[in-house]
Amino acid sequence: HKKVHVFYCEQDQECVCISCAVIGKHKSHPLLTVEEAKDKIKGKLQSEVNLREHQDDCTKKQLSLKQQESEIKRDIKEKKEKLSTEFSIWRKQLEEDEKTILKMIDDEEHRVLSCIKSKSDSLVEKMDKLQIIEKESQDQDQKDALSFIQDVKQLLARYTIYGYNRVFQYGAVNTNQIQSEDADDADADDDDADYDD
Repeated sequence: HKKVHVFYCEQDQECVCISCAVIGKHKSHPLLTVEEAKDKIKGKLQSEVNLREHQDDCTKKQLSLKQQESEIKRDIKEKKEKLSTEFSIWRKQLEEDEKTILKMIDDEEHRVLSCIKSKSDSLVEKMDKLQIIEKESQDQDQKDALSFIQDVKQLLARYTIYGYNRVFQYGAVNTNQIQSEDADDADADDDDADYDD
């Protein structure tokens, strides 16, 4: 009914006009003037909802969150730096290990290939000596019986050393036998020198 609200009904918690307060549905309800209601509600609001306290609480929580954020960032930075240092050490060690292993492989390759070349050269040398022995044996037919017997004995001994005992025994390279075979080769060369004398 568009009348001025001058009272406040505490029961219904609403503002009412004079007519409603006197003869209307609010006539038996506890009433306050709007000014009295304002002061009462304001006091209740301040007692129940302390805005300043909530603001302070929010400020403290915000500061706490910022502190946690700073601590987490600092911890993460320290962990990254530590991991970076450790990985750097590991990479350096791996590089050194790689160089060491590669050098070992290269040294083994050189050793084995040197053994193969040495045995190949030895075979070539022995084949040359066998050819010389073969030619000398063919020349024996032109000698007298005594010279033939004496010279053939030496040829057979030399052939036994270079031909039967050694030449046909070469197969795959066994590097464990290199030293012993080299020693046998030296003995054979000494024997050959004796026969030549």
